[in-house]
Amino acid sequence: MDSTSHAPLTLRRTALMLLRMLAISLGAVALWVGIITATDLLLGAEMSLAKHVANAIGIFATAVPLTLILARHVDGVPRAALGLGSVHSAFRTLLLGAVAWLLPAAAGLGVAVSSGWLEIRAGSSVWEVAGATLLLIALVFTFEAFPEELLFRGYIQGRLRMALSPWWSVVAQALLFAVWGTSFWVVGAGWSVLVERAALFFVMGLTLGAIRLMTRSLWATIGFHVAFQVCMQLVLGGRYAVVEVSSEWVFTLATALVAFCASPAIIALIRLAQRNRSGSQQTGAK
Repeated sequence: MDSTSHAPLTLRRTALMLLRMLAISLGAVALWVGIITATDLLLGAEMSLAKHVANAIGIFATAVPLTLILARHVDGVPRAALGLGSVHSAFRTLLLGAVAWLLPAAAGLGVAVSSGWLEIRAGSSVWEVAGATLLLIALVFTFEAFPEELLFRGYIQGRLRMALSPWWSVVAQALLFAVWGTSFWVVGAGWSVLVERAALFFVMGLTLGAIRLMTRSLWATIGFHVAFQVCMQLVLGGRYAVVEVSSEWVFTLATALVAFCASPAIIALIRLAQRNRSGSQQTGAK
């Protein structure tokens, strides 16, 4: 009798949780589109540096506080449960996420170039590329990586974990991330990007969700997100430095696809090595 009455209640709560997270994801679409529309009206449709900075500040200043308000004051989720952890470990874990992107992406890029499948030509000096990279790190962190990771891998995945198993919460937030990202792109670029963007955001959401689950840290997903977006925007964006590739598709497959597939395994290996080293040091100390 008790088990029969509890099952529908659990299913109902899970369904309500998913619907609530879907509504929040769609609300995030409205927020992102609203900020970008406002900067279009104020600064023009062309993506200048001033507009890029305005978008970054606008999103960071609205999405981050709203997410924290939802988490802390509506749901009572503590800061630690969002995966932010301590400031002491933040930078080290952020680097772990970045390395998990950079290692497989560099390997894939090396294979593509050495095999003759891809050519890379730099039209800017080393110093210009370095300056553009630093600028993009700041803009990507503010505009994309921190707000998106806080909302989806911090708040939404954390809330879904209360109703679903760990890996199902990863899949569910990846679906919601795909809904958010695809809707955002369809509004701006039309229905022609639907399939491409849905696949990209879902796979990216799965990878980032897995990293969040494995490391228990939002900083690892932020580091991965920053490394991915900076690489893509530096080479394919062509805004702040000139770096040309012979095939955008080959470049994307050699870096993004390889990194999305390999990074969870790299995270697991690095963490295993860290645990083994820590265990060896403790044994030696005894």
